[in-house]
Amino acid sequence: MPIFNVGEGRSAEPRCFAEFKNINKAIVLYACARELMPPSRPIYGEFPLASHHIIPFSLLRDTWRKMFFYFDIQTLYRVINLYCATDPGGYRAFRDYIKKCKDKFEKTYSSLEKFEGLQRRDIKLGDEWDMLGEKISWPHWNIIIGPRIRSDDPGDNYDDFYGAYTILGKCPLVLKKLEKIKMYYDSLNIVLSITNKIQAKTVESSFKAILDQVSNQLISESFGRFDSRIWRCGRNVRGDIEYEGDIPRLRKITPVLDI
Repeated sequence: MPIFNVGEGRSAEPRCFAEFKNINKAIVLYACARELMPPSRPIYGEFPLASHHIIPFSLLRDTWRKMFFYFDIQTLYRVINLYCATDPGGYRAFRDYIKKCKDKFEKTYSSLEKFEGLQRRDIKLGDEWDMLGEKISWPHWNIIIGPRIRSDDPGDNYDDFYGAYTILGKCPLVLKKLEKIKMYYDSLNIVLSITNKIQAKTVESSFKAILDQVSNQLISESFGRFDSRIWRCGRNVRGDIEYEGDIPRLRKITPVLDI
């Protein structure tokens, strides 16, 4: 069975919309970014928002599988605490659950390949496994609310917002948080490269050092509600605004294109 069953880009709220506003002289304020709109296509209406991962969902999922098999139980506790920071009760429940699973699996599965093979044959892990997968896939500190319809969606790559918030002159704490997320992302890519238990010991040691540096900054706060100032209408290579249906696609402002 799949280790997780949730995906990227889900709705930020059941219905969460922001409005287009008409302004004089054929200029439309779309997500608080002034863009000249083609006279033949005036836009009025609303656009849907979604939750976007900074560190991609797939990396969170795949590295948790590696950690679970290779890392010490105390390291797993720290990781779960990082991902469940807004839910102390959930952390305590998953801590007990993971301890039982870890003890069982270490006695039963001698290799990661064997463990993952059994996963695909629908091993019965209980509802807690899917619930934990949800927590690990959607930590509050890794989510930014943005338009669902984007021209710069990174897919399974890192969604870098550092440049956009730099342009805004956002407070240093936000930029520091983004730096820590990038540091953690780089460490996860190293975790993903683990192929054996000897290598895992070295990687785990350096990973714990990264946790020491980033954990407090990451769990301190989320990015909050939709910040319209970092989004503008996306354009194609000819400079035309990109649409999906009648709604323009948006992209992040960037230091190169938007100053």
